Amino acid sequence: NPIGNRRPYSAQTIAQTRATFRLFISVCGDRPVDDYKRTDAAEVRQTLRSLPASFGKGAANDPRQAIKAADEADAEFERGPKTGATVDGREKVPRLTAKTIKRHFSTLTQLWRHLETLGHIEKNIFTALGCHAVIRHSQEEQARLEKLSTWNGLAWTDLWGVGQLRPTGLI
Repeated sequence: NPIGNRRPYSAQTIAQTRATFRLFISVCGDRPVDDYKRTDAAEVRQTLRSLPASFGKGAANDPRQAIKAADEADAEFERGPKTGATVDGREKVPRLTAKTIKRHFSTLTQLWRHLETLGHIEKNIFTALGCHAVIRHSQEEQARLEKLSTWNGLAWTDLWGVGQLRPTGLI
């Protein structure tokens, strides 16, 4: 077993990893690994945040074209009537979820960590860059979440991934 005592990777994991690498190369170009800089990692992060959720599920392989098409659709939505959530039955284009962005970023971080261990690069360009996506909620959903998070005058907050109870009004 070439990977030690670990289970072999599933076909889905392998396919997702390949898709991440293809996406990285399509955004940053195919260059020697030590030529990539932190600005390339930041560009990948911004691209991931902008990609439509449907990217990779169809024939479109160019992330920039997919983002442009999604942005144009969103602009058309914004120009539409302000009453109701849709224009001609369409809604704003959903983007990649935070979970998907984190998976792509984690894959690239691990690759760079491996390259660093092998001595192919001096520094992991993805370390400490972060991949936190902005999660937007509707006003109704935000009110519901705030109501659920308040308990006996204490509000539940999840700062830096560590749940804490804090008195309301201090957040």
